[in-house]
Amino acid sequence: MTELIEFDQLIYWYPDGYGRFELHDGVIIEMQPTGTNEQVSGFSPIKLGVQIEKNNLPYFISDNILLNV
Repeated sequence: MTELIEFDQLIYWYPDGYGRFELHDGVIIEMQPTGTNEQVSGFSPIKLGVQIEKNNLPYFISDNILLNV
């Protein structure tokens, strides 16, 4: 039986510069940025960028981000 992990453990485990992973119900899944994942990864920075600009915040959006939603 595989041990389920939480988001904080994923952050600690996440390999530097290798692959893309998601946490689904406590299980780490390697994923490809295609289909729905590609749409989310393209849409999220636009929405975040609008809010950053609107609120004049000193932030930027990197290609290598990890979101906990």
